[in-house]
Amino acid sequence: MRVLWWLIGGGGTLAALGLAAVAIGGGGGSAPVSAGNPGERRIALMNSLKDAPRDFETRRKLAETFLKLADGVGAEAEIRRAMADGLPRARGAHILAHALLLQDDPRDAIAAADTPGMARADAVYAARIRGRAQMALEDQDAAAVEFNRALALAPNDSIVWSDIGRFRMLTGDMAGAGTAADKAVAIDRNNIEALILKGELVRAFGYVGQTGEVTSWHGEPGPAERDAGLPAELGEETTVLVDEKDVLKVADAWSIDPTTLTGRPATGPLRLGAI
Repeated sequence: MRVLWWLIGGGGTLAALGLAAVAIGGGGGSAPVSAGNPGERRIALMNSLKDAPRDFETRRKLAETFLKLADGVGAEAEIRRAMADGLPRARGAHILAHALLLQDDPRDAIAAADTPGMARADAVYAARIRGRAQMALEDQDAAAVEFNRALALAPNDSIVWSDIGRFRMLTGDMAGAGTAADKAVAIDRNNIEALILKGELVRAFGYVGQTGEVTSWHGEPGPAERDAGLPAELGEETTVLVDEKDVLKVADAWSIDPTTLTGRPATGPLRLGAI
């Protein structure tokens, strides 16, 4: 079983709908590995590498999975090993750049992302990372150049638009940030970063039942989550156990019966959630 729920608060109008993040599986055996399940995917890829330690394609995928887990150290180690085992640098430089940026090393991230010969999709990724790195260095003009370069290469890339939205917000262009977030969501309504730009992430919780790994924890659990057995705080020694019944309890507490909606203005800040 894998669980992910989150809650976004808006200012009085519902900004976006449709983020779905439910994956509940029962029974014995291992769950299928998917791109949206980085904790399980990491374990599966590491197990594959035990039989083929020099398989640089699998190791590249493992490095990408570490990025999804925000583990820059792990991602750097795996992508450097993949390159040492034969992965062309042009196919791994954007991953290395992202890993370095996660380790607060924007200058080396920029240098890594400047590798020539990348495929178009990887070049877009690299430009985005250079833009983020320039933001970290507080060079707004250079960041704008990189984001514009990414946009020129991929004008319909939702992640590019959400990066642009974040950049505009940090530079004080709130209207421009909203426009970019709208475009990002129009392209991909599952772009969490864009939805966060359109509101405030109040609470997020992710959990992999097979391993007991908590993959997301943001904000404080509300009454429904505490009633389902979640702790008030997550510490290194905290044990978390969640099953399907707990998920249904939270879903019931967060849900609104559509037959009771009258179209009247909200009486307070609205909340958008998904389970």
